[in-house]
Amino acid sequence: VSKRTIKKSVQLRTGRNFRHYREEVLMEKVKGFFAQQPGAAIKVLSIDLGFKSPSSFARAVRRASGACPGVLRTFVAGEMPAAEKHATFY
Repeated sequence: VSKRTIKKSVQLRTGRNFRHYREEVLMEKVKGFFAQQPGAAIKVLSIDLGFKSPSSFARAVRRASGACPGVLRTFVAGEMPAAEKHATFY
């Protein structure tokens, strides 16, 4: 199956382009991991999700959420001060 066919199928089924859908799925997985294992290393998560390096994982998380993985982990764990929780994470 070609990349174009997959991208078109995702667009038709979700109403989003492939990149946005992929980022949404990534964020769901990352948030779930942080909620279940808040103390786990970012490197472990990046490998578990199939990234080649922790830095490529961090870039993907920043692009999808606007925050680095460490900040997102704090947000998901509920440790961020109330004033800072107004930031929107995808």
